[in-house]
Amino acid sequence: NATISVNGNAQSFAPGTFTAIDFSGDAGSDTAFIFVNNGQAEQAVHNPGGLVLSGANYALTLFDAQTIVMFGNGTDIQTFRNSEENDVLYGFSDYALSSTAGLVTASFNYGQTRFEKSLGFDAAILVDSAGDDVFTAAQSLSTLVGANFAYDVVGFDQVYAFANNGGNDTANLNGSSLPDFGVFYMGFNLLDPVVGGLSE
Repeated sequence: NATISVNGNAQSFAPGTFTAIDFSGDAGSDTAFIFVNNGQAEQAVHNPGGLVLSGANYALTLFDAQTIVMFGNGTDIQTFRNSEENDVLYGFSDYALSSTAGLVTASFNYGQTRFEKSLGFDAAILVDSAGDDVFTAAQSLSTLVGANFAYDVVGFDQVYAFANNGGNDTANLNGSSLPDFGVFYMGFNLLDPVVGGLSE
């Protein structure tokens, strides 16, 4: 069943009752909590203040929400498309976070996450898990892959990766087609114009 609650007023619907849900926060400071627990692999596309969540038999479209909190089932896929401002997106082993211009999106327990750049000067911060993770940085794509999560960061101006949580982590840093400058010392690496950091 699907349950929709607005200001504490909840209503449940049987499967197949509807295939599309549109919700607009309009004015005010609105918060949306979304729980995905039907065992299917859903896909979510996040934009600042909104999202489109689609499954096998439904689609949820959300507009004008200042705060969005989502909970996946571990097999779900999501994409964050940032704003035209200078944004910073955060990726952890169990949740991802976007905060820009007063609009916040946090999503938990998603198996695959993709950060896509728009305009502005954008940075991504990736943090490892307690297991053995692999960070790979190149000019236009950086990835962080662990046992139960994976991040793709596409086209960002800066990408930082931190190995703070243990495990035997690996970093693969690849230069661009331009003259690159690399600095390597204990606990941290810097490769410009692509930035990748590992702190131990």
